[in-house]
Order: sequence, then structure tokens, then C-alpha cells
Amino acid sequence: MESKAYESNNEDLLSSGVTPNGGSSSSFFVSSTRGTIIENASSTGTLAQMPFFPKYDVEFDPQRKVIPYPGKEHIERVLEEYSHQVKDLQKRLNESNELHEKQKFYLRQSVIDLQTKLQEMQMERDAMADIRRRESHSQEDLRNQLQNTVHELEAAKCLKEDMLKDSNTQIEQLRKMMLSHEGVLQEIRSILVDFEEASGKKICEHDSMSTIHFRNLGSAISKILRELDTEISYLKGRIFPVEDQLETLKTESQNKIELLLQQHQDRIEQLISEHEIEITGLTEKASSARSQANSIESQLEIIQEQARNQNSMYMRQLSDLESTVSQLREPPEFPFTNLDQ
Repeated sequence: MESKAYESNNEDLLSSGVTPNGGSSSSFFVSSTRGTIIENASSTGTLAQMPFFPKYDVEFDPQRKVIPYPGKEHIERVLEEYSHQVKDLQKRLNESNELHEKQKFYLRQSVIDLQTKLQEMQMERDAMADIRRRESHSQEDLRNQLQNTVHELEAAKCLKEDMLKDSNTQIEQLRKMMLSHEGVLQEIRSILVDFEEASGKKICEHDSMSTIHFRNLGSAISKILRELDTEISYLKGRIFPVEDQLETLKTESQNKIELLLQQHQDRIEQLISEHEIEITGLTEKASSARSQANSIESQLEIIQEQARNQNSMYMRQLSDLESTVSQLREPPEFPFTNLDQ
């Protein structure tokens, strides 16, 4: 904006024939008026809304518009503005001169560098010509070496292609393994979901087992195993007293059975001895002894039947106790329900 104002002011000064340092008052009034208009337009920041004043209308139409005297302060302000612009132009001129001198110096330096590089290039060209003359005898060997290198590169290329095929095969195998592992992990997740629904306890506090990430399955399984170990320890604590009781009952029943058998055996032996004594002592009473023997035999059968019945009853009790122990040893269907109790 300042450059536009400066250009417009310079045009006014050139058209009126007045320099910034002096001149006629009437021409200066025209230029100062145009500077005031541009200054007001730049202060408001609305150049699009600024009215358009043609240059020649302002300068050569005094009958249509009378320009008042702007005043001494305004003239001093305009002169100060022009002096600043002159200083700015002088500064820019000095900078351009310095830049021109630098460019001249850089140009001379570039010419010197180019001459030096030209000499170096000529020396290098001579050296290269000498080298080419020297290497002309070894071109065939170099060509053979290059051919051998090409063959080696082709062999390496074939080897790399084979390695690439092997790597693709391994990648396909790894992809299949990954798919199978994902299937196994999905099956484990479904098992954990069923276990969670069956037990009624939430394994993960923040996530559901149906949406849990595969990375968290290890912690969930370890938690379930710890809880199952606790449940098994609890069941073992309940099974041990029952096993002790079963062993006690087995011992007692075995002792009772042995005692009853011994009693029955003693009774049988006693009856047999008595029967023999009666047979030997009462030979004359054979008929009565035969009847007594029959009665004794019937009693013996009754006693044996009672013994067998008692033995079968003890065996049934023993089998019931063994079935109870086996049921207690089996894992429960819902292992966490006993913990809640």
C-alpha cells in the first residue's frame, strides 16, 4: 500500500513539475491532496470502496472542484513522509549497488573457478586418455570377467527365485497354521463362554468371554485353572474324611464278618461234636438221634442262610459306600456352586 501511494505521489510530482524538496504551492496542493486521499484510503483498509478520482480531473479541472489549503501541519507531515520514502529509496539503491558489486565479485570468482576447472578437466582428459591406452590390453579380460559375473548373477537370480518360492511356500504354511490356531482359539473361547454360562460366574470383570481378545485368553484360562484347583482342594478336603470313614467301616465289617464266621464255625464244630457224642452215646436211640440230627441240620441250614444273608447285607452296604466314594471323587458338573455355599 505504501509503494502504491509512493508511486501515485511521484506521478503527481512529475506531472506537476515539483520535486519533494520544493516547488509551486498550487501544484503541491494537488499532489498533497492525492496523498491525503490515498492515506485516508489506506487507513480505512477499503480500497475497493474508495471513490475513483481520475488523475487529470484532479489536476486540470479547477472550475469543477475547489481544493482548500491543507495547512502547514499537513504539509510537514507529507514532507516527512516523502523524506522517509527518499531515505528508503536511497537505502534500496545502496543495497542494489552492494548486490551488484557482490554479483560482479561472484562472477569474477566463477570465471576463475571455471578456468581452473577447465585446466583440471584438460589434465584429467589427458590422464584418461593415458589410462585408456594402458587399459586397452586388458579389455578382453575385463569382458570375460563381466561375462562370468553375468553368469554368476543369473545363477544368483535363479537361487533367489527358488528361495522366493520356498519363502512363499513357508508363508502359505504359516498362514494355514495361523488359521488353524485361530480356529483352536475360537473353540477355546466358545468353551470358556459355555463354562461361564454354566458356572454363573464372570471370568473377566470388564470384558465378556464372547468379545474378549485372543491375547487375554491365557489370563482367563489361568484364572479358571486356579479356581478349579481351589475347588479340587475343597473336594479333596471333603473326600478324605469319607475315605477314612469308609476304611473304618470296611475294617469293622471285616471284623464282624470274621467274628460271625468264627462264631458259626465254632457253633458248627460244637454241634458236630455234640452230634457225634450223641450218636456214639445213643446208638440205641437211632431213630430219635436221626430226627435230632435232621433238626440240627435244619437249624444249621437256617443259621447258614442267616449268615449268608448277613454277609450279603454287609456286601451291599460295602458296595453302597464304595459307590458313594466314587461319586464324591468324580468332578462336579458345576464346580463353583460349592464355593458359593
